[in-house]
Amino acid sequence: MKLFTMLVLILTLALIGFGADLKLSDYATPNDNLSDSADFQQAVDDLETAGGGTLRVTEGIWDFDAMIDLTTFSNANNSIVIKGEKGAVIKPDLSGSTILFYAGNQNQFSLENLVIVGDGNSSNSDAGYILYSNNVNQTRIIGCQFFGLKVTESVVYFGNTDGVIRDSLFYGTASIDAVVHAENYRGLTVSDSEFLDYGHLNGTYYSKTPEGNANWIKLNVTSPIVNATGLRQTLIQNTRFDEGATYAINADGITYLQVTGITDNVANVNGAAGITLNNVKYSEVKMSSFGYATNARPAIQAFNNSTVYVDAVWLGASVFYGQRDQGSQSFFNLKACSSGCGFSVL
Repeated sequence: MKLFTMLVLILTLALIGFGADLKLSDYATPNDNLSDSADFQQAVDDLETAGGGTLRVTEGIWDFDAMIDLTTFSNANNSIVIKGEKGAVIKPDLSGSTILFYAGNQNQFSLENLVIVGDGNSSNSDAGYILYSNNVNQTRIIGCQFFGLKVTESVVYFGNTDGVIRDSLFYGTASIDAVVHAENYRGLTVSDSEFLDYGHLNGTYYSKTPEGNANWIKLNVTSPIVNATGLRQTLIQNTRFDEGATYAINADGITYLQVTGITDNVANVNGAAGITLNNVKYSEVKMSSFGYATNARPAIQAFNNSTVYVDAVWLGASVFYGQRDQGSQSFFNLKACSSGCGFSVL
């Protein structure tokens, strides 16, 4: 009897720990050119009732014309995973001010293995944001692919959350603000991902990038960090950036930034740079490559009392190490730099 009771307890704890496992196809029908927003919302609401869990976006094309609200939980601190299965494609058709996924008030929110595509018309905005996450302990984007999306703000927004982007592709996107914008956030890691001007999916070419991107990744903190539970180091690792944005990385007001193993084709537009730093207390740029520009462009800019340490950085034609103002500092590992090891002072 004791053994049976223990097994029941273990099973109950497992169900509580992992929550429900639901399929979108049990709520809606794909490939019918009808909106799946309301049915998707119902599935999310059922996850709330179950105390969290996973919603599997099953094979097919799913159309969205309204926001999915993942913030109105009566049970706070759930964890929700939206997970795509092979052959599943999400197509947002939202107004320029509308969010596709709005996450908040959770322990962890994850988008995994999702494919999200724009409508193919470069003059149309697909959404305001694809994901807006605020007041979530950790937000994860793992193995996702974004094709030809035009947004009026950002594809991904992180606010007051620890953000993680890994093994994901941002192809042919256009944004007014940034493709990824982290603002007053608690930490960010972007690794093993790509930000390119275009992409192909199932033989179809996608690109709205000519409509413009100010930044591939924008980081800014306006609220001071007052204790050790605040902002952790921001890590950008093993990630590729094409020339479709004025800045690959634009950091303002953050404490620690480490950039390792990136490749960046610096844009030719006036004022472009690979990385621009403003009031960044300490940053490292290591084992990275900057190239392609046909006009002289800096790999790194440092302004407003920023400090940057450069180690083993390769420069292509027309790209120079950097420029800084009088109040900023640049340091080099001279063993890994043979010539031109310095920033011009503006």
